[in-house]
Amino acid sequence: MALELRPFRSPLEPAFALRGDLEQYLENATLEAGRRDDRVPRRAGWFYLPLVLVVTVLVGRLWQLQIASADWHLAQARLNRVRSIPIPPPRGVIVDRNGQTLATSVAHYAAAIVPAELRDSPNTLLLLGRLLGMKPSEIEAILRARPNQRGFVPVPIKQNLTPELMAALEENRVRLPGVVVAPVLVRKYPHPSLAAHMLGYTGEIGPGELQRRKAAEDLAPGDVIGQLGLERKYDRALLGAKGSLLVETDARGNAIGRFGSRAERVGRSVKLTLDTRLQLEAEAALGAMGRPGAVVLMRVRDGELLALASNPTFDSNLFSAHLKPATWRALATNDRHPMLNRATGAMYPPGSTFKLITAAAALDLGLITHTSTIVCAGSIELGGREFRCTGRHGGLMLAPALAKSCNVFFMTIGRRVGAERLASYARRFGLGGRTGVDLPGEARGLVPDGDWKLRRVREAWFPGDTLNMALGQGYVLATPLQIARALSAVATGGRLPVPHFLREIRNAEGEVAQRFTAEHQSLGIADAVLAHIRRGMRQAVVEGTAQALNTDVVTVAAKTGSSQNTAGPRTHAWIAAYAPYEHPQLVCVVLMENAGHGGEAAAPVARRVLEAAFRPRADGSTVVGRASLPDSQTASDVR
Repeated sequence: MALELRPFRSPLEPAFALRGDLEQYLENATLEAGRRDDRVPRRAGWFYLPLVLVVTVLVGRLWQLQIASADWHLAQARLNRVRSIPIPPPRGVIVDRNGQTLATSVAHYAAAIVPAELRDSPNTLLLLGRLLGMKPSEIEAILRARPNQRGFVPVPIKQNLTPELMAALEENRVRLPGVVVAPVLVRKYPHPSLAAHMLGYTGEIGPGELQRRKAAEDLAPGDVIGQLGLERKYDRALLGAKGSLLVETDARGNAIGRFGSRAERVGRSVKLTLDTRLQLEAEAALGAMGRPGAVVLMRVRDGELLALASNPTFDSNLFSAHLKPATWRALATNDRHPMLNRATGAMYPPGSTFKLITAAAALDLGLITHTSTIVCAGSIELGGREFRCTGRHGGLMLAPALAKSCNVFFMTIGRRVGAERLASYARRFGLGGRTGVDLPGEARGLVPDGDWKLRRVREAWFPGDTLNMALGQGYVLATPLQIARALSAVATGGRLPVPHFLREIRNAEGEVAQRFTAEHQSLGIADAVLAHIRRGMRQAVVEGTAQALNTDVVTVAAKTGSSQNTAGPRTHAWIAAYAPYEHPQLVCVVLMENAGHGGEAAAPVARRVLEAAFRPRADGSTVVGRASLPDSQTASDVR
């Protein structure tokens, strides 16, 4: 294109021309650029798409957090700011019938860790373990047993700190973040080992028990509950209710203030039928013999247990703190089995104490009278086997047969009764079933019969089994408490009481919340029948096998027993006694393992316990009100 030259018509014409040229240039340049980069918008779209999606998600999440879920997050923020720390209540006290304390809760100081405040854990636990004489792994095991939601609750590591140890912890406080010296409540038994099998002990709740109870009760890992004995039986009454403390915390979890609290409710107090003085006497008498055994002292009228002793025993206070594995192993592997309650949880052949049941069955069925005479020649032959007696007693009636404990007499009448009816009468007297005592872990005992032997031993019942059963030998098994209950029925003319320890439960205000109501079953045997047995038991004390029970303090009636022992060379020794003979008030049963004859080994223990019960106090009273009645007044008269 040729360039045309011409003169400007005015002074502004050059400017207008330049603007038009520029506009034309820019237009042309834009069209050219569009032609060169017509593919750029498509490539940029793939780049911007993920960015748009990310921004959309972020905006949506911000909307959810700040608008849709604002109320929920506000509540969570408040919860994170305020912690509710549970306050365990003092456990209720246990007292005896006279109000003497048997179990209570006391406060002492413990080294504890607040998990939420624990810092530099390895070094802290190493130093703490060195001061407490523990391995860091032992401390970690205690901490692992506590859930995270209890992170602000001090976890006791070592209890009952000495002043020296408390001072050492205080000196190292800066080097022990999260470690505090905290007051804790622990169970205390003022009389170490007294009635330990009956009272039991407390300890931290286990996972299985927690799973069973947490739905209905406010329980959590680390809480202390009753583990054995009456502590376990009446745990719900003794527990009380937790309180709580509302604490404000900062971002690091440190407490900076309090919002308020809810007071805890003290556990209820439990009053027992136990008499501490008689319990001490029973344990001392049993311990002095140096053999494992048991003593039961019970009121015949209502089943109140005044003493229940088992030897050897243990100290319940050992379980109030963290029990060391070595201590538990020593108790669990002791060949004398100190944790076994021999009065209610161990079963023995009852020996000649069972002759009371054999006699009652024969009399009640009319197979003999109290004047029937049976000749003892020293043994009975049956099926080619000789069953021996303790001597050659000649012709005997019931009372002297009981007094001399003649085996031939009772094997003869037992054979007349027969195995099935013997078993039936034994069950009527409460053998072969639990007595109903308010104590966990009671054994049922065993009353065998033909069906049982065929099922368990895979043998038929032989006539010799009946003779053994009539003497309380063979397969029959009973606990000392079962024998005491059976004897109560003999002493009272057929009233079979329910043994119990509870008298009443009171709340913190002193109001009675529960009171035990005496229960009994009827034996269904006439008192006139049982009176013949009582006369034979009195004769045993006057001139028979139980003469060791002759005392000026109270008149006693008794039956001795010596039962077979497959685990040792000597027999188990039994004595089953009641007093006063004229007005039965108490039964006392003593069992001593591997001790020989009941009249020699067990009777002295029963005499000591009965004399303590009936010996008049300074005011002339006894534990049962009065020591005895005139000899002319019989048991039937007072009923």
